[in-house]
Amino acid sequence: MTLFAELQRRNVIRMAGLYLVGAWLVTQVAGTVLPMFDAPAWLPRSVVILLAIGFIPALIFSWVFELTPDGLKRDAEVDPAQSIAPLTARRMDRMIIAVLLAALTCFGFDRFVLSPRREAAAAEAAVQQAGATSKQADAASKLAAAAATPAVDVKSVAVLPFVNMSGDPAQEYFSDGISEEILNALTQVQGLKVVGRTSSFKFKGHNEDLRRIGEQLGVAHLLEGSVRRQDDSVRVTAQLIKAQDGFHLWSKTFERKLTDVFAIQDEISAAIADALSVRILSENADKHDADPAAYDLYLRARQLLAMRTGESVAQSVVLFEAASIVDAKFDAAYSGLARALSLVWSYSVVRAGWDGSERAVHAAKQALALNPRNAEAVSALGLVQVTQLWEWDEGMRNTRRAIELAPNDAEVANFAGDVFRATGDLVQAEHWEQRAVALDPLLPVNFVDMGFLRLSERRCHDAIEPLMRTRAMVPEGWLGLDPLARAYLCLGDFDAAARTIEQSLAAAPSMGPDLRARLAIQSGDRDEARRQIELLQARVQSGELLNYMVAQLCAMVGDYSAAVKHLLLAIEQRDPVLVADELYMLPEDWPDDARLRAVFDHPSVKTLITMRRNSIQSQKVRIEATP
Repeated sequence: MTLFAELQRRNVIRMAGLYLVGAWLVTQVAGTVLPMFDAPAWLPRSVVILLAIGFIPALIFSWVFELTPDGLKRDAEVDPAQSIAPLTARRMDRMIIAVLLAALTCFGFDRFVLSPRREAAAAEAAVQQAGATSKQADAASKLAAAAATPAVDVKSVAVLPFVNMSGDPAQEYFSDGISEEILNALTQVQGLKVVGRTSSFKFKGHNEDLRRIGEQLGVAHLLEGSVRRQDDSVRVTAQLIKAQDGFHLWSKTFERKLTDVFAIQDEISAAIADALSVRILSENADKHDADPAAYDLYLRARQLLAMRTGESVAQSVVLFEAASIVDAKFDAAYSGLARALSLVWSYSVVRAGWDGSERAVHAAKQALALNPRNAEAVSALGLVQVTQLWEWDEGMRNTRRAIELAPNDAEVANFAGDVFRATGDLVQAEHWEQRAVALDPLLPVNFVDMGFLRLSERRCHDAIEPLMRTRAMVPEGWLGLDPLARAYLCLGDFDAAARTIEQSLAAAPSMGPDLRARLAIQSGDRDEARRQIELLQARVQSGELLNYMVAQLCAMVGDYSAAVKHLLLAIEQRDPVLVADELYMLPEDWPDDARLRAVFDHPSVKTLITMRRNSIQSQKVRIEATP
């Protein structure tokens, strides 16, 4: 008997067919059913590998054994006259046909019913997330690699933007907001490094390799997921992944009413904390569950605030206020309002009569009355008190308190850097600006503030590098151009300064109104300097500008009487530019005129000058004591 005939007699060929058809059926079922239970990606692959491994043993088993009325026996022990192999063959034929039909049915259902649905959902997500360009992604990759620290903390995570699966592009703010709120909750986890929103969201709409994302952001873990909102229900799927190998540490799907969205965020945060063996601060357990309408307004406001333009920040103020009106117990709406109001002057020219500072303080205090541990409110309060209200001691206390509450919050670190720079503690300013960069390495404003800090340290050449990073991140718009022009002026590179000034004013005509006058003064064009100063004085008279910039320019051209007049008005107005000025931090930085120096004995600024002197002196002592 030939080998082929013997294979047929022992039903080995039929066993091969039955096994392959059965394996196909199992693979189809696994590929359809396992994703419904959010099974990790390695599980379906494991099923296929196990089936492949089992194929040869199944054939060997069929060769060696035969099914008889008395059970399985070795083929050599069965009398050919008593063999029921032909009957077994017919049964196997029927089984092959039945299993094949089942596999074809499963394949057809998946191919023509389930697959179109999955493709439609994926298409929706792709359309909604196609805003960022591949060019920006490449630039972001290079910049993050340069900014990230070489050692990756095992207890670190980045929250990637959750995919909007709602079928409505207008719901994009909701999925982004859920991601940001989970991120904010994780910053309250003790011992956990959490990358800031801007850096994490740089990868929205890009199918980047997870290992590469982890390397660029300097984290060991990534949280990704999707959000589907329908009427008053929400479905959130989240999964925690090891960036190095893509291994899923945890995944879960939540289907709740919209009113329970806060519980979902808390459960996800708790699960991640448990997976990474870190502890959530227990004081956050009793936070208020906001009204759904207020929460919706709040998420829209967060999205606008994150855009960081003059228009978007102003619009976020309106929505935060609306959210606080809808739900007067929603502390996050008040703290968001306080943060937005604290930033308004940074993204637009502050006019005379602006009451944003007082409104920011009121909003922060309302948030803290509802939740004394609201770090965002404490941080915004500290910044406003130091830079805009000149309540130096109280502002410093609140800044330190915010650091204690949220040492892993990138914006808290950034605000702390601004406060320490304003009060002259450039060592602490350096520490917290570097911390902000580490926590949010792709947030352009972090590098802008680093550039301002370098100017305060008179390291004008070193200021250019972080500012050029900012320009690479946001080549459109004005961000980074104003301090870059000031750095070129500091270096005496008037050609580069002139180009940068015109580029800045073309992008944002209202920002950096003093730059042309500074260029004219420093390059020796006295007539143009006078003309520019007169234009600015007219804007001050109309209430369009505050006084500090003009005071400085008048002093630079030797018009000390006008300089004193504008400087006293700036003190009366509590002009925030006076505190934020990176070059004229002490009276001796001004021209040597007794009238000018005497102004700094004014009670409103004397405390600030004393704080700055003490900080600078202590830094000199530390430097001199360093071996």
